[in-house]
Amino acid sequence: SESDNIMGGVYRSAEIPDITIETFEPIAALIYIVGKGEFAVDQFSAAKEYLEDTSYDFTNYTDGTVYTEAVVTAILHSEPTEMPQYVDEDETRHIRLLSVKYPGLMYNIIFMKATNGKSYLYDRGAGVCVLAPDIIVERMIG
Repeated sequence: SESDNIMGGVYRSAEIPDITIETFEPIAALIYIVGKGEFAVDQFSAAKEYLEDTSYDFTNYTDGTVYTEAVVTAILHSEPTEMPQYVDEDETRHIRLLSVKYPGLMYNIIFMKATNGKSYLYDRGAGVCVLAPDIIVERMIG
């Protein structure tokens, strides 16, 4: 029903396979703060092999593949946990994964720091919440 879908999502024909974090095959991510507005605050750059035919400025380039892979691995292989009851909205980020396979689409993972001090990743499409790996916590909030 409409009330069950207030958070939105990707609408597709039933004949089209569902896009999951695994089938999306992410290679990079844009990190956003979302609130009264939304703005990009960071990125996990793709490996150079994906950027060589672009106008990307490699002056301060850092390959962010390790971060992208940490997010994917956590969602796919970590023990699911309960969603935190209270989160620090100032420490919430949207990790918008990018894919060569699906250009123009972003797969959104929500990073949340809970008031209990733990940090989480939430894949709304899969309904999976996991503890965020240390490498992601360090990158998101230092």
